[in-house]
Amino acid sequence: MATVKSFELAPPGPAANLLLIAAALLPALVTAAVWAGDPAAFEAVPAWALVMIILFGPVLIGFGLLHARNPRIELDAVHLTLRLGLIRTRWRRADLQVQQARLLDLDGERDWQPRWKLFGAALPGLQSGLFRLRNGRNARVYLTARQAVVLLPTQRGPILLSLVRPRDFLAALQSA
Repeated sequence: MATVKSFELAPPGPAANLLLIAAALLPALVTAAVWAGDPAAFEAVPAWALVMIILFGPVLIGFGLLHARNPRIELDAVHLTLRLGLIRTRWRRADLQVQQARLLDLDGERDWQPRWKLFGAALPGLQSGLFRLRNGRNARVYLTARQAVVLLPTQRGPILLSLVRPRDFLAALQSA
């Protein structure tokens, strides 16, 4: 059986968590504010609709926490697999250009900075998904910091990763 090496992705920053909580509480706060201003406005609203509005926030928090739980990258003899909650993206090892993999400081190398989100999440302290970079290329991105970012070129486009131990990941990638 093939050995799988697992590397922890850097967790989202506190700003992303605060924004997620604020977004989750917003429907309940708006409902409470409208009700406080005009309780009669809710006489025509079915009870199930109010329950849905109030529960939407906690469900959003739960989904966000599930998505951010234990993000990791796994490396085996055949594949590189990115696991983010319910999302899994896989690349064949043969498609990875490991000799060109390196660490970046995105503040110094602006061409590699994500510019436009094409698919995914873009919050303060977290960028995850498919992004168009300043250099015009599309890249798979999981960033929680701008320093010590792993750049891994592939045949399908570059991957940018924030890892807890980026140097260990690069060493494992280049040793196999």
